Amino acid sequence: MRIAVLLFAAFMVTDNIAAQESKSEGPPSLSSGLQPPVVLSQPLPAYTDEARQARIEGIVLIKCIIRKDGSADSFKIVRGLGYGLDESAINTIATTWRWKPGTLNGTPVDVYANIEVSFKLTFRPGERESLQEYPLRVNIVEVKWNRNSNGDMTGAGYGNIGTGDNLRRFMYDCTCGQRFGQRIGYPAKWLDSEPRIEMALGFDESTGKQKVCELHVTTQNGIYTPKDGQPGIDQQDKHQK
Repeated sequence: MRIAVLLFAAFMVTDNIAAQESKSEGPPSLSSGLQPPVVLSQPLPAYTDEARQARIEGIVLIKCIIRKDGSADSFKIVRGLGYGLDESAINTIATTWRWKPGTLNGTPVDVYANIEVSFKLTFRPGERESLQEYPLRVNIVEVKWNRNSNGDMTGAGYGNIGTGDNLRRFMYDCTCGQRFGQRIGYPAKWLDSEPRIEMALGFDESTGKQKVCELHVTTQNGIYTPKDGQPGIDQQDKHQK
């Protein structure tokens, strides 16, 4: 099998699959007779619900081989984002993308390629700015709702809180006008100091601000995971409004 040189291709995916940018260029070739592959069909990978909820953006860098029949295989993630985006990118490229193969002196050849797929969220006017004051991310693992004697909805449960991979588990209780469910990546911030946080539930276009709920929390070392026999954190509360 003949393997030629590197192809670089970049593609952008938005969470509503509404925009696309692409470019392809070959670096200096090892042989003057080499022509790099050209992408002919490039449906955009799906933006996963998990990544959208966690507000994950960035670039997935994939190494693969563009075959002389116009297909692609032998995928390897060089730099990933997780949250199902790596798998979404690979699956789409493997099953739906088609290429005009690279050629060496006019003969189709297999070519190593690095492919960049950029995932970028779309925001309503003012929404991105409203999230800047919430540096924390909250993963709600469990929530149970009840109505107290005053008729208010009260919630309690547990989850993980922190930034990036620096997470701590916590237990919480709250009284909120709007219920929330199990989810990864609620934006949040500490109020004054622990043990209270304000959690953003969604953007209100009429006010230009986030709908919020205040939680009283007790943090602990370690994190809650489905492996501990807890519910998965990617399932939405069916009663979420």
